[in-house]
Amino acid sequence: MGSRKNIYQSFFDFKGPNYNSYARYPSEGLEKCIYILKEKLKHIKKDISLLDIGSGLGVPAIKIALTIPNVHFTLNDISISLLESCERKWPKSINKPTLVCGNFLKTYFNFNNFDVAFCSFMLHLINDQYSFFKKVYEILKKDGVVFIVTHDPKDISSLIFHKYFPRFNEIDQIRMKPIGKITAMLEDIGFKEIEVKRIEYQITYDSIEELIEIIEKKDFSAFAHYNTEEYEVAKEVFYDRLKSLEGVYHSSSIMSCIIAKKIA
Repeated sequence: MGSRKNIYQSFFDFKGPNYNSYARYPSEGLEKCIYILKEKLKHIKKDISLLDIGSGLGVPAIKIALTIPNVHFTLNDISISLLESCERKWPKSINKPTLVCGNFLKTYFNFNNFDVAFCSFMLHLINDQYSFFKKVYEILKKDGVVFIVTHDPKDISSLIFHKYFPRFNEIDQIRMKPIGKITAMLEDIGFKEIEVKRIEYQITYDSIEELIEIIEKKDFSAFAHYNTEEYEVAKEVFYDRLKSLEGVYHSSSIMSCIIAKKIA
């Protein structure tokens, strides 16, 4: 699989045109997710320690920081460039996050150390999800919460790239686990009070040119599964299909928020 550095080049390059653009993140759904998280953390009266695993561009973390007071952030990602980009965008009025670069499963974190483990649209990049959640359980404090934002495979086919780009849907149907399998893993590991919230959202693109830019810069990890020849062929097919959109450049779908608590 290609490196996330190459996949997300257009975002973390602070000299690039997309440096301050969050338009491609499903902001409507994100706001609803953060409201749910805020409600779940109401019982914590002291400062909250939050680990954002696979923090990437830092869009959710920044939004959480601006919405929920007294959160101390640790951002973990495999790309130092993404972490540094997030640090540059971080609001000056909020305490800077701690940056931890490395593969989460291979990076040491103290046990019983965090109130929240936050994972947003990154589970499909994890091969061994059972080991991943087992480690999450170990580093959470008693009554700590894991908060997962992801797609159920059955909900992604309506997204614009999955609908029109050859193999996109096929690739993500394999990479993404059904919500029921994720909750079963959490329960087996020992998590309690497991909840699933389904949130409708829409992403709107400004023009065909914006969609073409995403394709040219390979701004989705699924592109890493294409070899050069497959990519070029698929790109031409997609460009041809774009002509049928007739000015409607939006995707409507459902994201799932999974919340579980460490009781023991």
